[in-house]
Amino acid sequence: MKVSLLEMQTPKENQIAEYQEQLHISPAVARLFISRGFSLSEAWEFLHPGPEGLCDPFLFQNMGRVTKRIRLALERGEKITVYADYDCDGTCGAAILYLFLKEMGAQVRVYQPDRFLEGYGTNGAAVQRLIDEGTQLLITVDCGIRSVEDVALAKMLGVDTIILDHHECGELPDTPYILNPKLPGEEYPNRELCGAGVAFQLAFAMLGKKAYALIDLAGVATIGDIVSLRGENRALAALGIRKLRKQPAAGFQALAQAASLDLKKIASYGVSFILVPRINAAGRMEHARAALSLLTAKTMEEARESALHLDALNRTRQERQKKIIGEAVEMVRRDVNLSQRRTIMLAGEGWDKGVVGLAASAIAERFCRPTVIFSRDGDMLTGSARSIPPVNLYEILASQEREYIKFGGHSQAAGLSIQAEKLPKVWEAVDAFCREKYAESDFIPQAVCDLELRPEEIDLDFAAQLELLEPFGMGNESPIFYLPEVQIGSVSSLGKTGEHQKFSVDGSGAEFLRFRSTEHLQPGLAYDLLGSVSVNEFRGRKKAQMIVRRMEEREDHWGKEVVAENQRLYMRDFLREISGLRLFLQNPGDYRVIKDQESLAAELRERGKQSLFGTAVLADTAWAAQEILEIAPELAELFQVKRRDALADSAINFISLCPNGADLHNYNHVYLAGCFSYLEKIPREACTVYFPEGMLAAYQREIHEYFAGEEEMEAYREAVERACRKLGRRGVDKMSDFLRLACGEMPDASEKKMWFCLHVFSQQALLELKKSDKIHINYQKGAIRAENSRIFAAAREIMEKGGGSHDGIL
Repeated sequence: MKVSLLEMQTPKENQIAEYQEQLHISPAVARLFISRGFSLSEAWEFLHPGPEGLCDPFLFQNMGRVTKRIRLALERGEKITVYADYDCDGTCGAAILYLFLKEMGAQVRVYQPDRFLEGYGTNGAAVQRLIDEGTQLLITVDCGIRSVEDVALAKMLGVDTIILDHHECGELPDTPYILNPKLPGEEYPNRELCGAGVAFQLAFAMLGKKAYALIDLAGVATIGDIVSLRGENRALAALGIRKLRKQPAAGFQALAQAASLDLKKIASYGVSFILVPRINAAGRMEHARAALSLLTAKTMEEARESALHLDALNRTRQERQKKIIGEAVEMVRRDVNLSQRRTIMLAGEGWDKGVVGLAASAIAERFCRPTVIFSRDGDMLTGSARSIPPVNLYEILASQEREYIKFGGHSQAAGLSIQAEKLPKVWEAVDAFCREKYAESDFIPQAVCDLELRPEEIDLDFAAQLELLEPFGMGNESPIFYLPEVQIGSVSSLGKTGEHQKFSVDGSGAEFLRFRSTEHLQPGLAYDLLGSVSVNEFRGRKKAQMIVRRMEEREDHWGKEVVAENQRLYMRDFLREISGLRLFLQNPGDYRVIKDQESLAAELRERGKQSLFGTAVLADTAWAAQEILEIAPELAELFQVKRRDALADSAINFISLCPNGADLHNYNHVYLAGCFSYLEKIPREACTVYFPEGMLAAYQREIHEYFAGEEEMEAYREAVERACRKLGRRGVDKMSDFLRLACGEMPDASEKKMWFCLHVFSQQALLELKKSDKIHINYQKGAIRAENSRIFAAAREIMEKGGGSHDGIL
């Protein structure tokens, strides 16, 4: 496994000892702080986030003007309208403004646009209506920085606008009352403040320490809006979580109860994945007012109904999100060649506008491409975009800003609307800009870690100390640790279908968990592990655990045993190989062929240097896999080497020693070492066959191990018939189970010959297979006429080819 160390500074032994002594932390946590670039004083402050970490709100260049204007509104008794975005950040910001202005005696209401009817940001019709209804001062939160026309309209109608925002600025609205850390010339120290964070600083400027009653709203929004959790934002998030644990507002208390969340133990995960999605569900699925009602409730009784409603909306959101993601994945697989594209843009009729952002995030992560997902409504596309860490999404999309109807966002997320007919042109242009601006390696998922650890370093004390680094989020990611070359001990399966694995590692008392994995783990082998460490508490007992994100057997230990482990898969596929080889031998001139190992290695090196995408090398027999294994080490920098399977949903160059049904639509250059069964799946112009001297003879030797003549086949037929009678109506989970059963009915049976006979019988309709929850097998009596079987004919024809020589073939 290639792992990059996220190391800003290399720890030295004397430094580690000093940090360990001064901060009372373990050597591993000390190394973590040093590698992340923390000085000793910065590390101490990081471990003790508090009110002193908040900036003076009057460092905003316009804070004095804004507070003066609000006090004037209070003196005059003006009607104030807070115009807020409908996401968690906007809704928390609106709740902060509403609650503190009410506290100060203001006449205040909140307006949040309907995502489906009005879309993101302010709009002239709403501004006009609000002013007609009596609004005398407009305050936007988490929107407004691009509302040039709407602010001008309000000004023409005699209404001032205060803008609280954190998004990137373009042409500025004509108002002196802007609080935005990204404002040109702004000297406020924290450019990463979220919208609710700006609202909290305004509340603090107006109320002083009384504003701490609202810190949970600012903390939840800070974690939920995916802004950097360093500096002031860490203080906001930590103070917010502290309040949630000790004195939660009624709304958060009710929401946690509805979601079965214990607020006394809440950490950043509970905020990010339990509270925030439910708050967001209101604006995504219907209207944000349900979330605002929850967050401004004074009592649990007031909040309970809203909390239950949000919990139900979130379940609906999850269902719709799953459906959209499924459809989007299929569209990418069908329509997008990832070896050519650096971005993904998809549009779907009826896709929920409230969910497309979440879908974009999932697609971006899955395919490692900046992604825009549009909801199509007639000729109009309304989209949400998400990026991958190296790529500034705002920059690449802004390159085509003139084509959009609406556009806004920041480096990792954006929203836009566009006419449907412009999408192909915009996609091409954005893709070209992205290709020119960023290296190919930026679009390859990176295995990165904060520290390399030894197994014995992962204990309960270390796991508990990592909790001191909470809250985790952007800029303070949960640490990822690399354990190279560890020996696997006991392995057990978890989950209803055994889809999860728990195992031990020699030298560590921790538990190791791997979710949603079908790969067979072999005790005693050496693996590289990448994962996060935490405390697992079950029935009052605490234990250190590592959640394994990635796991690979050491490639430098690969040899003949790797090929041997794939033998059953090779056997499963070999009969298809026979038919494919027959096709090749009948028309060898139809294919581009490489005849020697040296030429293959040289050509693959050149392909890899030209591009990190679009080339696949497949082997599907033991002989061919061994040939490829010999040249794999010199190609390891340009190709990912897989012992089996392919790189799903990827166009990254790879070598597979057992492709196992690989999907190759993203690959423009496919090299087949064996794998003749793939010939009909790949366009001729994309295919190169590696067919060196000795390959035909190797296939002939292998075919001899499978082939059974009609007389020998009769004995296998009797064994199959007995196995079918013994099986009855029960069925089997997989054909390999029946293979073992049939072999058990015949002394000295060869599995390979039995496998061959089963295919011959099936092609002659002597064997009937019906698939439901199990495979049901019936034997139909009849005479064996093997010559009528395609596989039998192909095997015999290949065995009779020129004694294994290539002469006369190529």
